[in-house]
Amino acid sequence: MGYDFNFHCPKSVSVAYEFTKDEQILEAFKSAVNQTMREIETESKTRVRQKGADENRVTGNLVWAEFVHFTARPVNGLPDPHLHAHCYVFNTTWDNVERKWKAGQFRDLKAEAPYFEAAFHARFARQLAEVGYRIERTAKSWELAGIPQRVLDEFSQRREQVEQKAKELGITSAKGKDGLAALTRERKQKQLTKTALLDLWNKKISADER
Repeated sequence: MGYDFNFHCPKSVSVAYEFTKDEQILEAFKSAVNQTMREIETESKTRVRQKGADENRVTGNLVWAEFVHFTARPVNGLPDPHLHAHCYVFNTTWDNVERKWKAGQFRDLKAEAPYFEAAFHARFARQLAEVGYRIERTAKSWELAGIPQRVLDEFSQRREQVEQKAKELGITSAKGKDGLAALTRERKQKQLTKTALLDLWNKKISADER
């Protein structure tokens, strides 16, 4: 039916948004997601099999729905802040030559996922810098400057849960850990309101950290 293209914020961004509610963060995130999806769209293709042809044609259009979420999967019933988006792309594209809707060719787009992920983060970091946030490079990505590492660790329960399970099972590959993430996740928490969540999160950090 389709494919889930998802975009995830660094933990510092998720934490900063929840404790400040600075709408510039959310606006920059949505803008970076949209710009990256538009870039992905320009490379969309469909199969061409008419008159003995066996090739792909660039269509340059996709159909998707965006869902923005603000929390991670819960650990022991309590989710952490985690700003992310799911862009569900339907398996269809308009072929302007044949003048009809057809199935898309997604293999190349999925293969280029690391590039699109990097493009998203470059856009997002640049837009946050433009509104005044300082960006710090990390070994694998980037974070907002000035947020204590202890706070980032405190609100990274899911990562710690997966890492601990991977250590127990001797799994070291990223692909293997992705599989563990699906196996260990709890059902989404629905009974806690956002106000109740913020109250619980506030109790996990000190006044100075806040």
